[in-house]
Amino acid sequence: MIVSIGIDLVRIDRLRSIATRWEDRFLARVYTQAERDACFARAIPFPALAGRFALKEAMFKALGTGWSAGVRWVEVEVSTDVAGKPMIRTSGRVKELLDSKQVSTIHATTSHDGDYAIGQIILTKDEE
Repeated sequence: MIVSIGIDLVRIDRLRSIATRWEDRFLARVYTQAERDACFARAIPFPALAGRFALKEAMFKALGTGWSAGVRWVEVEVSTDVAGKPMIRTSGRVKELLDSKQVSTIHATTSHDGDYAIGQIILTKDEE
């Protein structure tokens, strides 16, 4: 059963500009070390960073919290499986909110093309 969905669209060059200007101050606030390592291992890291950013925003929208309720960027960690499918790991307040909604599965997808990256989250729970 679908609990909620969230979607977000990010301009890759805007994220590149912010990351270049604020460097670690921005990157460490938004991304875990594992996320930074994975993205900067790529020849061009910014589409991957933008996709992860979009997924984090989509998660906050799916939770219905936006920036409120004490959630933090690094409480949503995006990795990929061997096939490149996005996988979401949560912690802290985000995990508490998911548990309170009885979310059993987080479905995530992201894509980037040209100037934009998009991320979508669908939260589901088991039928009772």
